[in-house]
Amino acid sequence: MASNATIPRRGDQVSFRVRDIYLPGPVEFVESLDPDTEVLGCIVGFSDSGSSPGALAIVQTGERRKVVVPINSLSPVQKGFVGKPATPRRRKTA
Repeated sequence: MASNATIPRRGDQVSFRVRDIYLPGPVEFVESLDPDTEVLGCIVGFSDSGSSPGALAIVQTGERRKVVVPINSLSPVQKGFVGKPATPRRRKTA
């Protein structure tokens, strides 16, 4: 995952940016969100990318939507996070 050397697992709560969505594409996901909008979700599975096994995570976001995101684009969400999964939020940039 992007900010942590741990291996993501099924059930992990993660965040990622709209622009990092592999399938469906960012435009199909939500046209009204900025590409830098951060989305929260839960890993429900993994998929291969060519010769790279498990390179993509299947993440369930709000409203039972599933998206495919490269695992290196995911950030872990702190345990005990009390928020609504997949609630878009702006990621602060420095």
